[in-house]
Amino acid sequence: MNKFDKLVELAKAIQPETMVNNFHVSFVLYKGRIVSVGINSKKTHPLNLKYPKISREGVNVSPHKFTCSELNAFVKLKNLTNVPFNKCSVVNVRILKNGDLGYSAPCQSCKSLISYLDIKELYYTDFTGKFVKYSR
Repeated sequence: MNKFDKLVELAKAIQPETMVNNFHVSFVLYKGRIVSVGINSKKTHPLNLKYPKISREGVNVSPHKFTCSELNAFVKLKNLTNVPFNKCSVVNVRILKNGDLGYSAPCQSCKSLISYLDIKELYYTDFTGKFVKYSR
């Protein structure tokens, strides 16, 4: 059992039963504890309207109405705690329709936000479902 297995179990537990698309969740950890959880949303956030949203492929997807799990997690963290961002770790998990783990690297906009907030470390699942550490 690796250190991310419990987070994968938790992601599968909070996954909606009537999921039509992939389920993407971001856990923010501080001193080994979950302090915030963000889930992709079909709603938009005022920050999405203020700044352009760029996909992993470099395409401007700002007109699409959605909010990334990373942004949702960071907004909750900022609003609910006084935990410093630069001492937090983020773990992204994507659950595919068949229950397997999928690619969950952050989009370009979230990478910029992670860099701006000086997040200590970020882990995400690759195309094979294994966790990798994001390096700037």
